[in-house]
Amino acid sequence: DQYGSGLYNEFLATSTRHGITVRASQAVVRRNDVAVAGELRGLFEPLRASGARIFVVFSHGDWAEEIVRELQRTGMVEGYAYLGSDSLATDNVVRYNNGSVMAERATRWAGMVSVRNSPVHGERWEEYRTAWQAANATRFFDADGDRTTTNHFAGNVYDATIAFAIGLDAFLRDGNTFGGRAAQLRLLDFIKAADFQGLTGRVTFDAVGDRVGGKFELVNLLPE
Repeated sequence: DQYGSGLYNEFLATSTRHGITVRASQAVVRRNDVAVAGELRGLFEPLRASGARIFVVFSHGDWAEEIVRELQRTGMVEGYAYLGSDSLATDNVVRYNNGSVMAERATRWAGMVSVRNSPVHGERWEEYRTAWQAANATRFFDADGDRTTTNHFAGNVYDATIAFAIGLDAFLRDGNTFGGRAAQLRLLDFIKAADFQGLTGRVTFDAVGDRVGGKFELVNLLPE
């Protein structure tokens, strides 16, 4: 899906710059929103044949369990290390639907690591949550129907939107117009120049476009 594809493409584009050698890669296009069983069958064989032992996995939550199951079937457990997006090292991959732990799988996959954005705290965040709870439910749709909860990406998405708006405003005020690659890069320069206090803290960017001081967590899957 778009979530995994964007991260996957960015990693391939920037890996060399960070001293990472990619021996093999595999992208899977999600064909539907429900059934994933069998869609990965056999796709990891070329990865095993590449000789790589460290794998980076970008996956939506619904795929995590199927990915783990297929990697296990392919024999890619012992001697391999996995670093994934936020959905990989979670309870979903080692628990049954009733909540009990799959002891053997939990032991086999101990050490699997995921990266996720840190939880948002602070006065501005609480103001945002209060405003969200009071917002018109027809105009502002809530995916799970519970306005007292907020998706953990919400703060980052809000700040990303504000950063784009600031950059776009500066771009237009500078007399620029859209059209062509040069205009796109010019707009990007204005976005990278944004500097403001967002829901997740101060938002600024380095010359590459990465956020300065972005907060993330490493989640390590433990056998317990």
